[in-house]
Amino acid sequence: MTARVSLAALLASIAVPCLATASGPPAVPSDEVELQRETAIASSRIRGLRATPAVVTVLTREDLVASGARDLGEVLVQVPGFALALDVSNVVGAGFRGIWGQEGKILYIVDGIEMNDLSYGTFPLGQHLPIDQVERIEIVRGPGSAIYGGQAELAVVSVVTRSASLAGAAGSVSAGRVAGASSGGLTAAAGGRAGAFRLGATASLGTGVRSDRTYADFAGDTVDLAEASRIVPATVTARAMWRALEVRAIYDDHRVTSRDGYDLLAPRSVEVRWRTAAVDARGTLDLGRDVTLVPQVVYRWERPWRSSALDLPDYYYEVTNDRITGRLTATWDTLSGPGLLAGAEATLERGRVDDFANGLLSYAGESEVRNTILAGFAEAAWDTSLANFLAGARVERHSAWETAFVPRFTVTRVLEPFHAKLLASGAYRAPSIENVNYAASAIRPERTWAFEAEVGWRMGDALRASANVFDITIDRPIVYSFDGSEAYSNEDRTGSRGVEAEVHWRWGASGADASWSYYTARGKNRVPAYAVAGDEDRLVGFAGHKVVLAARLRPRARLVVSPSFTLLSGRAAYDGTEGVGEPARGRIGSRATLDLFVALRDAGAKGLELGLGLKDALDQGAVFVQPYPGGHAPLPGTGREVWLRLRYDRGG
Repeated sequence: MTARVSLAALLASIAVPCLATASGPPAVPSDEVELQRETAIASSRIRGLRATPAVVTVLTREDLVASGARDLGEVLVQVPGFALALDVSNVVGAGFRGIWGQEGKILYIVDGIEMNDLSYGTFPLGQHLPIDQVERIEIVRGPGSAIYGGQAELAVVSVVTRSASLAGAAGSVSAGRVAGASSGGLTAAAGGRAGAFRLGATASLGTGVRSDRTYADFAGDTVDLAEASRIVPATVTARAMWRALEVRAIYDDHRVTSRDGYDLLAPRSVEVRWRTAAVDARGTLDLGRDVTLVPQVVYRWERPWRSSALDLPDYYYEVTNDRITGRLTATWDTLSGPGLLAGAEATLERGRVDDFANGLLSYAGESEVRNTILAGFAEAAWDTSLANFLAGARVERHSAWETAFVPRFTVTRVLEPFHAKLLASGAYRAPSIENVNYAASAIRPERTWAFEAEVGWRMGDALRASANVFDITIDRPIVYSFDGSEAYSNEDRTGSRGVEAEVHWRWGASGADASWSYYTARGKNRVPAYAVAGDEDRLVGFAGHKVVLAARLRPRARLVVSPSFTLLSGRAAYDGTEGVGEPARGRIGSRATLDLFVALRDAGAKGLELGLGLKDALDQGAVFVQPYPGGHAPLPGTGREVWLRLRYDRGG
């Protein structure tokens, strides 16, 4: 292990000096780079990253396709603070800053449409949302509840597909091979305009496996995952715009085959499927005098976690959820001085058991549950010569639980070549349909306070550095437990504090990035389910330290070479020897991952790219740890993989 880690560090470190000799266009001034990184994800006003009132990561199309990442999950593992962990039944989700975020704590948005399922608040990762379908990813690395509501407690991940901006056509085909299994994918995108009308669409279809290795449950039974962890994703998005009107639509179908189940191996393979269809219609009305009014209606239909295994009632789950939301937002923005935003939304939400007659599922004995949600939100911003100030708040009333209110206060200042941010945010996790249904007693929203500070330094046109510290406290967290039957309850308190540091170097078309993430839970966690025996600093499932080194080199005009190196420190895990309520005793050693992607652009034809990738060159093998006591042993991921991508893009 030590030799492998040393080799990985050596190979990754070679990338940075190579930048000094890489040929390419002249250096791009960092002012232009900042303009390319403008965002409105953290406020109603478009700002550069250094001035936006949150800790934000923005990844452009060029960043994504050159990185060698193939899907959203592979992107997130390189973003400071994020890490992947295991849920159940071959399903992987994300944690953030040491805290498990899969059940409704991290909000996922695709083309402005929220994608977390309504039953549990989850969103599965791994071979989901291929990068060839994506134009841009914006991430709020901190609470977003004051803007986005009760599933944005820890972070917000917003994916913008190519349906939003493509003028032309694009497509890709990819194939990969690990020791015992293969993968592949197809994507297509097209867009154009005729006068004031604009239309775009994307589509993707893939297949792959979570792992090619052997899994052993805590009883010692084993299964070859190359034959029992198949993943089949498919996503279609579309966007139509005419003058001030816009309609967005998405259909997402994600299928996972599982034998690992909830704790012990299932007697046969079980398919778990998520299907979501949604449409978002909105208009933008310019009322003059810097006032804009945006009416919006969003309808969403879904069948999440669907398993038709009637012979395996522990796995059986067939429900249909839908939700309709009406929203009205008014904005007054002088662009350079004061600005105000205010809005209201009303939501009707329904969950329905598809086959109530078999007696396996119900909502407190009923076949259907209906909820109403009313919310109001406001934000006031004032840019002054001293600093930029922002105050915001959201209040939400849900028919199934108490009212939630969260404020937000930020101060940002850009004083060349430095910038600074002070951020204080309230947040909450809204209990989902099944959180309420399986509650041991009346369930209430989690309440969170997060305090953050960021400083940055632009050291010339090529080099930028930043660091942020954070302190997160979650009161009465909603915690899952299983003692013969599953249940949710509010418990005492959890949270984390830590630091994230980043360095970005750009020279012409080449660049390099380095980041370090660290968290500790000392003095924060009072939830036994997340505790680690003999280590107050860690929470189950998540490494205390993460280091990422990545480069994008252009030694020739048409050649892109992208090495990356990720190091995770050791993690705590349940090993099956713990009694009920006891902290985790197991340990997963540190993991070093070295990836390499090489692409030749305009390979024989304009817009044609041939790419070759090597994932996990050291064959360390990913390990996904369940970060709560659900009875599931750590799940091995894939090891070394070789993959090819042929991409054609003549879009503008």
